[in-house]
Amino acid sequence: MFISYKKLQSTDLDLLKKLVKLYINVFEEKNIDLPRNDYFQKLLENPNLIFLICLLENKVIGGATVHLLPSVYGDYSEAYIYDLAVATDYQRQGIGSGLLEELTRQLQSTKVREIFVQADFEDKHAMSFYQATGGQEENVRHYTYALSSNTFVS
Repeated sequence: MFISYKKLQSTDLDLLKKLVKLYINVFEEKNIDLPRNDYFQKLLENPNLIFLICLLENKVIGGATVHLLPSVYGDYSEAYIYDLAVATDYQRQGIGSGLLEELTRQLQSTKVREIFVQADFEDKHAMSFYQATGGQEENVRHYTYALSSNTFVS
């Protein structure tokens, strides 16, 4: 099984749509309507977004969406893995690990100092994966503010 990795370019609209469909399947999302092509095109042209896919015979079987976050403390960035998924039929075959290795390889020649990712406490599979691939766990809490609620306390 020959797996190749590809960083999506501005001309890869169809591959991005296939990646998003893979995310929807793997994450078991319901009632998702894909955005219009012009929205996807803007994402592909955003220099602070990386889409990295895994291909098996031209079929997208995995991928990652990575946000580059410029630092205010110096001339460098951090990379936040927003989504990382491998198609269910191909999980536990080293494809996710290979995806992380390829991402790391590509970012080593940039001004990115660190890659980070979050995993929900309930998602034991993701937590095991990140630990097994060398991720260092940090004891932090993630807080969300729903903009529609207007419940901010001042």
